[in-house]
Order: sequence, then structure tokens, then C-alpha cells
Amino acid sequence: MLCNIPCRIVLTVINAVSLVVGLVILTGGGLLIWGRDIFTKVLDKFLEPFLRAIHVADDAAQVTELISRITTSTSPIGIVLLCFGAAVAILSVIGIIGACCNLLIVLKVYAAIVTVIAVAMLAVVILYFVKQDIFGEYAVKFFRMSVANYTSIEANDVHSLVVGFLQPYLGCCGVDSPTEFSQMAKKDVYDDREYIDLKYPIPCCKMTDKFILIDPNCPNDFTEQNSNIGIGCHRPMKDKVIEVMNKAMFALIATMVFLFLLVIFTGITIFMDCL
Repeated sequence: MLCNIPCRIVLTVINAVSLVVGLVILTGGGLLIWGRDIFTKVLDKFLEPFLRAIHVADDAAQVTELISRITTSTSPIGIVLLCFGAAVAILSVIGIIGACCNLLIVLKVYAAIVTVIAVAMLAVVILYFVKQDIFGEYAVKFFRMSVANYTSIEANDVHSLVVGFLQPYLGCCGVDSPTEFSQMAKKDVYDDREYIDLKYPIPCCKMTDKFILIDPNCPNDFTEQNSNIGIGCHRPMKDKVIEVMNKAMFALIATMVFLFLLVIFTGITIFMDCL
């Protein structure tokens, strides 16, 4: 019975750390669901350079609507994080109780639950890499809607903010072609300057990371050198979404490997107690 004391101490420490991690994840999920004010401040800072370039106040109605749409879309993610964080916290408490009190039945239940979670994570990882493109296409679908409804930067609606921010950021124009802006106005205002007889939207011009036009001749004269008219956003957007998702999946894989090792370690703890 005393042979497994070192293992139980290590198991207790590991679960204490995972308890803290679980509570952090749970808090993050709660903020995504209910912490609208905090999330709004973060988004405001992220969008600040673009909003300054088009002279739109952070609290303008269209910005509020955009942030509302983003926070609404992140609510499901928040729910997932909340549930996952709660599960990790509860599981950690079970592990701590089993290790501290040396309750073999509790440790066995703990190991079984961890195994199920690890296998579920493995299934999610496999499913993701099989259906990877779906996530990218989902983002492209929403962007296509904004392209179809885009009129101008001056309009200051949600679509102008989406197109105006994402195109310079990704270095592209339109979904597949710059000719897709069927509702585009021929006149627009950007950075206190008026432009007329526009062929393509101003966000198709190349800009700095502060959303300042690199070439003053664009948008009066669009070329391959001063604009992104030769690059559609379909591929860059998919690649960016997949890049972010891949990072999340690698984190999930690392967690999954850790859980499998934890199951093995718990098994050793139980085995040592039986000696």
C-alpha cells in the first residue's frame, strides 16, 4: 500500500495543475458567452487602426453590430470551452480525491473517464484532418455574403467593415475575382479623401498594417503592383482559418497524448498498490 505513495503524490500535483487549467478554460468560456464588455474592448483594440483610417468611432452603430455578430458567433465556442473546462475541473477533483485517499475504485473510474476523453479527442482530430476544408469554406461563405452586399467604405455598414478590414489584412480582393462587387458604389471616401469613377473597391489597394494606402495612385489607377486585384481571398482566407485550426488541433493532440500518459501513470499507481 505504501509502494504507490510517490505515484499518488505526482498524480495529485498533476491534477492540481489540471484543476487550475480547467478553471481558466471555464472562465474563458464564460467570458465568451457573458463577458461581452471585455470581449468588445479586445476587439476594439484589434480593429482600432482600421477604424482610425476610415474615421469611424469605436462605439459607432455599425461597429457595435459587427462586434455583436462576432460575439454571437463565438458563443458556441464559449459553451464548448465552458463545458470542457468544467469537465476538466471535475475530473481533476476526482483524481485528487482518488490519489490523496488512495481509493482504488475512484482511481479506476478516473482512469476510465480520462481514457474515454482521450479517445474522443483522437476521433475529433481524425475527423478534422479528414474534413479540414469545411472550416475554411465556412469562413469563405460569410465573406462572400459581405462581398455581394458591399457598397463602399463610406457606407460604414457591417459589410464595408468586413471587406475593408479583411482584404488588406489578407492581401486579396474579392472572393475569386475583383469583379464580384456587384453593389459597389463608384464614389467613395477614404482617409478624408474622395475618390470617383472607381473600378474596384478601395480595400483592394495594397495598404500598410495601419491601413494606409501604400501607393497614392491607387484606387484611381489599379495595377498588379499597387493593388491585390490579381489575388482572390478564397485561398488566403481558407489558409488562414486552417492555419489557426491546425494550431488548435496540435494543442489538442498534445493534450490527448498527455491524457494517454496520465492513464498509463494512473494504471501504474493502481498496480503498485496491489503489490
